[in-house]
Amino acid sequence: MDVLKEYYFYSDLFIKEDIDLFSAEPQTFVSPSADSYIVSHPLTKAALAELLMAYPNTSSFIELSQRAAASVTEYGDGKFAGETDSFFNELVNLYLSGAINVTTTQRQCATVPSEKPRFNGLTRAFCRHNKFSVASVHHDSITLNRLQRELIELTDGHRDIQQITTELSTAINSDESLQAEYTQMLETLRRNDTLSKAIHSGEVNPAFVQQAITNLAYLGLLDS
Repeated sequence: MDVLKEYYFYSDLFIKEDIDLFSAEPQTFVSPSADSYIVSHPLTKAALAELLMAYPNTSSFIELSQRAAASVTEYGDGKFAGETDSFFNELVNLYLSGAINVTTTQRQCATVPSEKPRFNGLTRAFCRHNKFSVASVHHDSITLNRLQRELIELTDGHRDIQQITTELSTAINSDESLQAEYTQMLETLRRNDTLSKAIHSGEVNPAFVQQAITNLAYLGLLDS
């Protein structure tokens, strides 16, 4: 399986407890679909944390092993930092179990909206023609509601967050179905603690727009 060292890795596994980089005690990492995977080696734990922070972007094995070793050295027990064979073996097992993914292509996407953010042209074209789903950068089919499609169309690189907010607010206030989707999305963001509970549904807030764009950027749809 050494051929995997020539590929690029990506993963959005996360851990619900404090990560232990001082020992090879097993810890549970979880996928967004709630599948659980046991990970033991500190290098692997650190690598999964690095992949999550980089997602949806990819990392080569060399980059990943170097960053993981640096994390273990700084935040854990440095004696594990050189055990790359054990790390690679566990990484292979995670790949074979479907916990992490690889690709032959390095992918680097914007994950933070710029001053005038822009979703990629293909995604905006799909939304403009009322397509209900788009493909993520990793080729997953993503279903979008009308409000998300409206947001994507407005995020074309010509408007800043405030301008997007103003135009999105106008659309929401004139359409009951968009109002319902806005209320639902707002409650989801607040429940997940990604948006302040002080933000209410009475008026579209730029913070809501910023977070909604950021969430879609997590799919690799944002150019800038």
